[in-house]
Amino acid sequence: MLPSPCTRICCLDLQDICLGCGRSLDEIKAWSNADEQRQQQILDSASLRQQQRKQQLRHDPASLFGSPGLNARSDD
Repeated sequence: MLPSPCTRICCLDLQDICLGCGRSLDEIKAWSNADEQRQQQILDSASLRQQQRKQQLRHDPASLFGSPGLNARSDD
């Protein structure tokens, strides 16, 4: 088994991707039961997402947080 990539910065973005380790919520839940090959696939996917996020943040820092009011309700 591979060591967990958890960085203890557990915060999900709007797509349910952890801002700390880059894993999806489903990947986080699957980690402890995954074999080493699947864990490596998860690590590779997370690494790619982290690289994409860094690139996106260089171009549009606000994109990390979504659009203002995206989750807001309007009862008017």
